[in-house]
Amino acid sequence: REFCDGKGGIATFSASIGVPRGFERIDSKQCWAGVMLCSGALAERFGDLPSDVNVQSSLLRLALQSGTPTRALPDGLISDDLWLILRTAEDTDRHSIRQIERTARRASFAAPVSAVADITARTLLLRNSNPERASYLLLGLSVILFACACFLMYFERYLISVTALLAAFLTVRIGESVHLVLRGESLPAFQKSRFERVCLLVFDTAICTFIVLSSTITPWMYSLFVAVMLIGLIRLIEFGLSKRYWPALEGIFTDRGVLALILGTALAFGALLPVAQLTAASALIYLIIKTHDAQLTRT
Repeated sequence: REFCDGKGGIATFSASIGVPRGFERIDSKQCWAGVMLCSGALAERFGDLPSDVNVQSSLLRLALQSGTPTRALPDGLISDDLWLILRTAEDTDRHSIRQIERTARRASFAAPVSAVADITARTLLLRNSNPERASYLLLGLSVILFACACFLMYFERYLISVTALLAAFLTVRIGESVHLVLRGESLPAFQKSRFERVCLLVFDTAICTFIVLSSTITPWMYSLFVAVMLIGLIRLIEFGLSKRYWPALEGIFTDRGVLALILGTALAFGALLPVAQLTAASALIYLIIKTHDAQLTRT
């Protein structure tokens, strides 16, 4: 009822734009958008018409003859392919592909793990016959992987546990990217859904725990300080205090898959804390450069 304020009406587009797209012409200036809200009494007049008439066209003509007003819709709905006629299965397939390409997230390869996840999500949407079921399976798998990471961390299998955290982040990103497209939602590549924000909170807690537990030769308070500073600085970058300096570089710091990969590699070479400190220092320098204008006091 939104287009006609609940008062009845026939939705129309400009004939010059709508008729070439297959919409039915009303007159020289208007064509029917395929939607109308009119009195149910018009349906009673179908009994006076031959049985082989086109129902939609006949109802349109009856509504016009009874004085139902026309209500123009924005022509941009057609030009942006948001309002179209799908007559064949091929038309439906082409429209589905365009919608997926339009709404699917595309992370920059500055955030390589997120970029790979988004490419995988688009492939899943295009080629899987039941992407919704696949996304639920992926989200379920992410829970299992996270539980395995915590289990392995408890038994001091830190390298395998951080690998499981990396896989959990990847599966969450893929599953949620598929869900966003299926729900018709479009988010920028760097923006997280509510579900992803909850997952990141859990993931960040796990990363802090991983740094503290795996640094066995360092006092735990010192390791905890390094971990909290690292995650805190990454969170500040995610808040987007400024978008003017190297926004693509934000992906390097905010991609938790990259963080898990860096920390896992550092652990394998016995340099976890120095690398964590270096990463935190790099994040701090990046924040200082991005926000230096905000620190200047103008008189």
